[in-house]
Amino acid sequence: MFGLIRKIIKDDIKKLYLPITLMILDSFFAATFFGVLYLLIIDLINQTFDNNKLKLYSIVLFIAFSLRVVIVISSYTLNHLRGADIIANLRINVSEHLRTLNLGYFNKNTLGNLISCITTDIANFERVITHSLGDLTKSIFLSSYIIIISLFLDLKMGFSIVIMIALSIPLFYYMKKYATKFGLRKNIIVNEVISRIMEYIDGIKVFRSHNQTGKKFKRLLDSFNNFKKESIMLEVMLAPFNLLYSIIIDFIIPIILLLGSYLLLGGNIDKNIFITFIVIALSISNILKSISLHYSEYKCLEISANKILTVLNKKALDYRYEEFDFENFDIEFKNVKFAYEEDLVVIKDISFLAKQGSMSALIGPSGSGKTTIFNLITRFFDISEGQILIGNQDINDINPEFLLRNISMVFQDVYLLNDTVYNNIVMGKKNITKEEVIDICKKANCHDFIMKMEKGYDTLISEGGNNLSGGEKQRISIARALLKDAKIVLLDEATASLDADNENEIRQALNTLIKGKTTIVIAHKLNTITNADNIIVLDKGKILEEGNHNILVSKNGYYKKVYKEQLEAKTWVI
Repeated sequence: MFGLIRKIIKDDIKKLYLPITLMILDSFFAATFFGVLYLLIIDLINQTFDNNKLKLYSIVLFIAFSLRVVIVISSYTLNHLRGADIIANLRINVSEHLRTLNLGYFNKNTLGNLISCITTDIANFERVITHSLGDLTKSIFLSSYIIIISLFLDLKMGFSIVIMIALSIPLFYYMKKYATKFGLRKNIIVNEVISRIMEYIDGIKVFRSHNQTGKKFKRLLDSFNNFKKESIMLEVMLAPFNLLYSIIIDFIIPIILLLGSYLLLGGNIDKNIFITFIVIALSISNILKSISLHYSEYKCLEISANKILTVLNKKALDYRYEEFDFENFDIEFKNVKFAYEEDLVVIKDISFLAKQGSMSALIGPSGSGKTTIFNLITRFFDISEGQILIGNQDINDINPEFLLRNISMVFQDVYLLNDTVYNNIVMGKKNITKEEVIDICKKANCHDFIMKMEKGYDTLISEGGNNLSGGEKQRISIARALLKDAKIVLLDEATASLDADNENEIRQALNTLIKGKTTIVIAHKLNTITNADNIIVLDKGKILEEGNHNILVSKNGYYKKVYKEQLEAKTWVI
């Protein structure tokens, strides 16, 4: 158990040494009560109990009790405080590690699985560390201490206790087997429940608009029912083994009474030893039962811990340089190939150059690889073959976080935090004044509508920006990018789904954003990229055509065909 915990929390395990040591110390003081009980019974049988012994036993018990109070309070307080600190560090470490992973990891793992790991699994881990670990350690040490004493007192009587314990040990194997099997099944159901909850909440607008709230709720209800069934099944499968274990442990008392009586009548032990073993049988049976309860908690820990380890052991994106001084901000693709899966190649031997200060446009049908190229430039995914260079430096050699400091991105779907307008714009940027933010917002054409809001820049934006229009969200997103002032700008045609007024304002803001920057834009409206320095036409992961607007129109290829169709569409009348 300690080995598994050490693998996850590493050096933080040292924080548990003191509270666990205090728990072990408490187990020895707890044995004092059994010792006094034994002496009291002996005195009562021998009729040697008097006021002096009453005072002596009372003083011993008072001292032992007082010490136990101090030790228990200290150990539990330390265990909970340090345990909470350890879990806080663990949550940060897991989250930080997730931040370094290839986006492919998130595509392969459901949202329910990831949320379950960060919440439920770490909560299970926390419960064991702060509640069960100390008690389990104390129980193991106290029972071991009592068994050793019993063997020294009388080998036959002590060995009978050992035999009964040995008979119960195989039950732990079966408890482990079924707890692992059904615990994993329950864990999968928990992931599904979380996924269904997220699905229902995120899709509630669509479900209502199609009168599907009741039908779609059935999926969520079914996942709740499955969770209930698996939880009951786990308890049902473990109950017989826990019951049989308790029966075997309870048999220690009658075995000691029968064997002790036989040995006492045969003159092989004296009555004091016999009474001692009755006390031992009573105490160790209760201690061993508590171990069974803590073992069940440990099995929950093992399943959760293995899930956490799976995440922590996932290889992060590697690199050579924490920071790098780029020669320039040219972006070059050299024979780049990429596959999301081994048999799903989406980029096939692509090569192109986007010069610093130029604007390059990517066009093509859905699935042609436009967004994938953005994901590769930002190292959200790593290429399978070839090279991507920025300023003649392979981006795979650069810390992804530093790389992203040099890239601004504006997409059609803008995500805003449940925070103030001001904080959504600065996004944690330090050493910035409000006057600078206001100046940036004026350039992004969003200052006027912000000042019309109830609290201006201090107005709270709802989660996802649902209390803002699409155009307002876009302009705040552009303000973010302007404030970042990165040398590379990636645009997923931010005006594609906006009305004419918003489109004009946002286009002005975008022109300010991309001035002097290396810009790559995913274009849907070809009239917006006629002045691009280079237009790259993609289809099925390959480059079909490349050149500026005039060159491509003269080729009579895909670009000219689509451009002509869009021009004709403007004349349509409904």
